Order: sequence, then C-alpha cells, then structure tokens
Amino acid sequence: MAHPIHVSRLSKSIWSSKEAWQKGFFEVQDAGSQFIVQSLELRNNTSHQRILDLCAGNGGKTFAMASTACNCHIVAHDIVEERLRQIKGSLARVGFKAEDENARFNETIFASEVVMNNNCTIQIETSLNRVCSFDTVLVDAPCSSSGVLRRRPSQRWDLRAESIETLKELQLEILINASSLVGPGGSLVYSTCSLLRSENEDVVQGFENSKLSDDFTRWNFGDKLRIGGLQHAVTILPTENGSDGFFIARWKKKGHSPN
Repeated sequence: MAHPIHVSRLSKSIWSSKEAWQKGFFEVQDAGSQFIVQSLELRNNTSHQRILDLCAGNGGKTFAMASTACNCHIVAHDIVEERLRQIKGSLARVGFKAEDENARFNETIFASEVVMNNNCTIQIETSLNRVCSFDTVLVDAPCSSSGVLRRRPSQRWDLRAESIETLKELQLEILINASSLVGPGGSLVYSTCSLLRSENEDVVQGFENSKLSDDFTRWNFGDKLRIGGLQHAVTILPTENGSDGFFIARWKKKGHSPN
C-alpha cells in the first residue's frame, strides 16, 4: 500500500475551520474509509482509467478517489437518488462543475475545476444499462454497520439475525453483478463497515463459489494485513486502529487492460 493510515486527534473541532471546508480544501472522512480507497491502488499516471463506485451513498469515497487518481472518469452509482443528490450538492464545494447544466440529473458529468486539478470527471448514475466495463469497481455494500457502533451505539438494538441474513443475500447478489462490470485486467474490491463473518468472509466465499469468479484471481494484501487464511482480505478493527471497523476483499480479473 502506498500510504499508511494516520489517525490524529485534533485540539479543537474541525468545524472551527468551516470556511476552509466550504471552499473544498478538506473533506471529513474516517481513516478506515480512507484505507478502502487506498486498497484500490488507483493509478496516478497518464493512462485514462474508468472507475465505478457502485454503492456510492453520499459520495465520501467518490471524492477520495477523485483526489487520489489522475486522468480518470468516475461513475458514482446508487439506487437511492436522494443520496446522489447529496453528491451533486457537494461537487461544487470540492471543485467540480457540471459540464452541461441543462442535462438530466443522471446524465450530468462534473469536471474538475480548481481544487481537483487532475483531469478527473465524475458522473452520477441511477442506472448502469449503458455502461460496458470499468478498470476498477468498488462495491461498498449495504450492511449491518456493526463496525460503526462506537459512533451509533443505539444501532445495536436494531440488529436482527433475520435482517443480517437478508443483507448477506443482497451483498452477494450485488458483488456477483458487479463482477460482470469489470474489464480485463481490472480490479474488483468488496467492502463493508461490518465486523460480522456472515457479511464478510461468507460473502467472499459465496462469490468465489460462483461461476463468474472463474474469471478472477485473488489480489493479495501484504502479510501484515491479511486475516487468517485469506491473503486477499483484511479486517480493520476499531480497537487496533482507532477508526471505525471495516472489511475489505479484492480480486483481479484475468486478461490485460488496454490502458
């Protein structure tokens, strides 16, 4: 990995620098979320790359990708349009401007302007019917959020075994569908903010037992990061890193990328 996680305690609230935040000079994000983006190992060179943030939510990882990679086109996708509208509202603040203000909501492309001067564009999408393939696909799947209970302690009372089983089925479905969007030589990364095996290792095993996984090979982490016998998966524990809890697994698609 190119950059280790650094956790810093601020002497005063970050919102004391609200003006700098409004101007897009910084974005607030948990260190574990940053590590997910680092695990994509996005290229910072001259070749153009297509990146899909499949479950983009409010766009935190989308912005982190845009600040990491150069010469890229990022598609931020979510089935909940209201979440994507939050991304649209944040884009101007972090230095993006719509290329066509009159385009329909899910056809608007936002190009980097001042703050993100790296030849990067972001497109928000509620449908992927017109998309062929990507160099990198991130599946930050909906989950129980058991890894963020330190910030949402009341959520523990909402956890139910039956709902977690339903989530597991949905996560596997999303991951399998996402794998078909990865181009030759591309990367597939699965992540959750859960610490439950059923949502993490079990979903990984389910994907690797599927027919589509035949086109992929495991993309290993370093020895210090791997968990158990899974060299291509890592769990980030709040007790060890001072961040929220996350799980990450990743694969490479067989073949050679044209880029």
